[in-house]
Amino acid sequence: MSLREPSLDVQPASRPRFCRRYAGHRDSKDLQNSKSMFLKECSLYTCFLLAGWVDATVGALLPAIREHWDLSFVLVSMLFVGTFVGCIIAATFVSPLMDRIGYGIMISGAAGLSIIFPVVFLTMPPFPVLVIAMIFSGMSTSTLDALVNVWISQRPKADVRLGFLHFLYGVGALCSPLAAIRFVEKKGVAFQYFFCTSLALATLVLTLVTVAFRLQRDEHNTCPRQCCLKLARSNQSHAYHKRPRIRTDIHPVSADTNTRTGFEKLKAVVSQSKVLLLAAFTGIYVGTEVTVGGWSSTFLIEARQQGASANALVSEFWAGIAFGRILLIPVTAWLGDEIAIIIYLLFAVGLQLLVWFVPNMIANVVALALLGVFLGPAFPCMIRVTSKTIRPRAHLTAAISFISTFSAAGMALLPLIVSLASQKASQGIKILPPMLVGLLSLQVFLWIASNKEYFVKRFVKKEDMSEVEDVDRLD
Repeated sequence: MSLREPSLDVQPASRPRFCRRYAGHRDSKDLQNSKSMFLKECSLYTCFLLAGWVDATVGALLPAIREHWDLSFVLVSMLFVGTFVGCIIAATFVSPLMDRIGYGIMISGAAGLSIIFPVVFLTMPPFPVLVIAMIFSGMSTSTLDALVNVWISQRPKADVRLGFLHFLYGVGALCSPLAAIRFVEKKGVAFQYFFCTSLALATLVLTLVTVAFRLQRDEHNTCPRQCCLKLARSNQSHAYHKRPRIRTDIHPVSADTNTRTGFEKLKAVVSQSKVLLLAAFTGIYVGTEVTVGGWSSTFLIEARQQGASANALVSEFWAGIAFGRILLIPVTAWLGDEIAIIIYLLFAVGLQLLVWFVPNMIANVVALALLGVFLGPAFPCMIRVTSKTIRPRAHLTAAISFISTFSAAGMALLPLIVSLASQKASQGIKILPPMLVGLLSLQVFLWIASNKEYFVKRFVKKEDMSEVEDVDRLD
């Protein structure tokens, strides 16, 4: 009879693996109810479909808006400035309000704000009222951006989930201009009724998130790392826990961090150079994206003598944005977020050089579609990098909200800068490709600067970065 070591009576549910499987923003009820988690996740996906729809709507209706209110390019750009102001307000108050009222009320409130702009537009008020309504739209989009990205980034297999999430944003941005075409083509003010569709979509999203989260504080306020630490400490005596995966000496969760007010968290976030660099990168990236989507049709018409079909051709760019976020997921996972974005941006620079120096219509349209494919993964990659590197974890919502503000700034300012530069330049809109080359090159520099620690370890110190993992999200 062989002698064997006595077995340990360990309940599977007490192992850290249980915590790893369910790491994310969850409370005890969600751990036992996968259907509830599925409903919550699906409702958040519709939020980004709405965000993409809203962001592309104004650009699609811009010619009709200018004609109806008899506005110049500068005056009509005040709509984007209104969005920017709304995002600043959201970035300032998202974190404090989160601590006070919780995730459920916040997500429903943000979805509810998206109803204001279509309701106001349907009344066809004076133009300044539209600008004020755009402030509420900016608050809605920025808040949804921060809340949804934080929630999804803490789920298992976050790379796939974030890729699909931002794919839906691209789908919304693609469908909105296509749906608006038939309204814009009609004479008179018929284009205003397009916002009936926007109102219906916003109401649907509000209903879904309210049913899913039930206006509760939800698991956003339950720190997954704290849950894991408690389980780890309770199981240190077991044999299977000889090599704990959770290291309590790295980025400890202190009581001081958890008791900080929302404004203190925002101040702490702004003091981090990495957050500032990522914010600058995101602002220029989103501004470039909106500039391409907003001005490429004008470029094709005036510089390449393309007819009215230019608006339909530009939709290929948004289609590229959407599908690039899905098709390049395995490539990005193989290369790593930090390396992949540099390669994608270099391809994007090459495509814009092609548009600049090769005045061929077919080549330009193909380059435009491929540009969308390579630009698509940048935003979800930025969210993943932010989620992995921002410490302490309690500051993540404030960090993403602050970064989202810069994305709105880029969305409002860069198209305006291109407009003013085109009016001053002798070549007119033909200056678009060289400006885009400069903006894309600047993004490469900012991405390297914001991830310099990674590149130093990878290429200077020759460390194996494949073993580096996110110790807070254990999936």
